[in-house]
Amino acid sequence: RLVLAQEFEHRWGAFLSPIPGGRAMQGDNGPCGRSGHWNFRVDGQGSGMEIPEWIGSSPAQRLNGTLRFNTDTGGVFSFTDLYLMGYVSPDEMDAGNSELRYMDESASCASTYSGPIHDFTSADIVQGNGARIPTSETAQKHFRTAWIMIHRPNLPPTTAHINRAIGIMEQHQTDWFDSVLGRGTMSNAIDIPYVGDGDGDGDTDNLDYEFFHDCQLTSAQPDGDQPIEQECVQYDFDRDGDIDVLDYGTYATTYTGDCGIAFTEDPAQATVCSGDFNVFTTTTDRPANSIQWRRNGNNIPGANTDTLILNFIDQDDAGLYRAVAEGDCFTAQSADALLIVDPPVTITTSPTSVLTCTGESAEFTVTAQGVPPISYQWQQDGGDIPDATDSMLTVEKLTTGSGGDYRCIVTDSCGTTATTEAAALQFHPDPVFLDTLSDTEICAGEPTLLFASAANAETFQWFKDGALLVGEVNFFLFLPDPSASDIGEYRLEALGICTTESTPTVTVTVVDCP
Repeated sequence: RLVLAQEFEHRWGAFLSPIPGGRAMQGDNGPCGRSGHWNFRVDGQGSGMEIPEWIGSSPAQRLNGTLRFNTDTGGVFSFTDLYLMGYVSPDEMDAGNSELRYMDESASCASTYSGPIHDFTSADIVQGNGARIPTSETAQKHFRTAWIMIHRPNLPPTTAHINRAIGIMEQHQTDWFDSVLGRGTMSNAIDIPYVGDGDGDGDTDNLDYEFFHDCQLTSAQPDGDQPIEQECVQYDFDRDGDIDVLDYGTYATTYTGDCGIAFTEDPAQATVCSGDFNVFTTTTDRPANSIQWRRNGNNIPGANTDTLILNFIDQDDAGLYRAVAEGDCFTAQSADALLIVDPPVTITTSPTSVLTCTGESAEFTVTAQGVPPISYQWQQDGGDIPDATDSMLTVEKLTTGSGGDYRCIVTDSCGTTATTEAAALQFHPDPVFLDTLSDTEICAGEPTLLFASAANAETFQWFKDGALLVGEVNFFLFLPDPSASDIGEYRLEALGICTTESTPTVTVTVVDCP
């Protein structure tokens, strides 16, 4: 058993490419690699040649002579081994490993060896090597070996020798079953106790297999010249995946009459929407004693008819479905049918708010994921906007009436809907004068300040006699020494982001004061 376990690990693990980060899943070709183990640096808690003291230690260390087998998973193989051998899925590998670590090597495998440890998962193996093909759903899981007993002339094996071989066989089969979590079998056959004289020659031997069948007679031709022909159907009675002489032993001991069963119609793959229903149907070539539906290998309680109806389906219902039919002699399984459940539509990007000017245009966009085709309906303040049915909404020549909250309702082909968050369309406020200028008479030579306050103004500009006063961009205008040259018509403009407001034009006169 240990030799077989090691050989499987060598075959599946010895040629893995490095995982992300350059971490080698395979060591060298010496004692740290293919000639000794697939990689001493990989700690899988249950992987053959286990390093138990790594568990819980950081940095990890391994001293010479401490390698031994561990039974964390009930056998030789860790869940990583089981994944590489095709017994479990990537998710089962990650969930099953009580701890899975990679240790950086600081010395050769021949001496004390330690270093920091890093987690890795099935995704790392897949990224570095691709997905395992075939998957755990279809990979071979049942194996059979044969025994050849060699002895010297006239010195056949004793009963004790044979019993010893049988004991090894039985233990091997039990341990293999345990070490692969009951998902595979390794059958070693020393002899098959044939019973039933199928050919009627007075003994029971391999020739009787020729008569192992389930036969029906066809009618003779009308002219009587053609003999009656016999059509035979052979069955895999021991359920090892093939039809061979080994089936005869099972046939002879359990098969009486026409008691086999087979599926003539398998359930069909289906893709449904969340909240919908689906019907899986099967038929068998004869009535079954019982039927049990399974999802992802697990029995579905109460699902015991040839039709399985699923109502109000959600994401948890997705998976592989099969029916198991129990006959009088053996059990048949239908092919797997994949149920794909389309998720409800979701918003990935909502529109963003817009602050702009009247007369301009505004754009709102939405992105969503769902079952195509996806439709869109934009709303303003909760009311549908006519013909606004694209993922982008453009509102042109904006007026104050264009303001409000904009959102989009997204619908996929399954009829599920999602609504974006609201995006506000707002306008920059116009400048407003809080007070204004008036005609003013000032004294010559007396410093004077002209001003008018305004809200929402970004800047200001003064004008005299219709001409712009360069550099006068504050809400006040200071005349330090008024004279006849300052007499004129004045006004102040308040400049907003979008518009400009102006005070009335006022007259400023300069007079001599006593």
